[in-house]
Amino acid sequence: MTRKISTPLSRHDWIKAGQQMLIKSGIDSVRVETLAQNIGITRGSFYHHFKGRNELLQEILLDWKARATDQVIRRLKNTLYPPKQQLAIIFNLPTRGQSAKSAADFELAIRAWARRDEIARKMMDDVDKFRLNYISELIQTLGYNPKEAAQRAFILYSYLITISLSDPNKW
Repeated sequence: MTRKISTPLSRHDWIKAGQQMLIKSGIDSVRVETLAQNIGITRGSFYHHFKGRNELLQEILLDWKARATDQVIRRLKNTLYPPKQQLAIIFNLPTRGQSAKSAADFELAIRAWARRDEIARKMMDDVDKFRLNYISELIQTLGYNPKEAAQRAFILYSYLITISLSDPNKW
């Protein structure tokens, strides 16, 4: 059954559908046929935007990196908040309501995927490294040497991942 719509699906619509399927059912369910059936459209639209499934998967990873890391850190760096306040904002990210829950669901799906796929693992490792470096830099500005700042950043980051993947509203 194809859907009756006045506007064609965009590349972003397919990426979002892939993300939702990844979150709901895992990486094995992110298939062109399944996505087309769920959206209610033929596969032709997909192939208008992507060469194949692997390109969609790469775009899902890039979108996650952009939204969950690049944009967050860029916004913080562009504020006039001192490093201590930026750390407080980062510390509170997992408790920011529905948007935090949605981000955590996506993060969990990416991490599960990365356990089985080298490309997803590399992207996750790059994201973790970038986040840890940023947190470490903020901690260094508070007077800690690089080694101690890196250790503290790791502890803080581990806490953030753990809290975001559990239900912070239970605490």
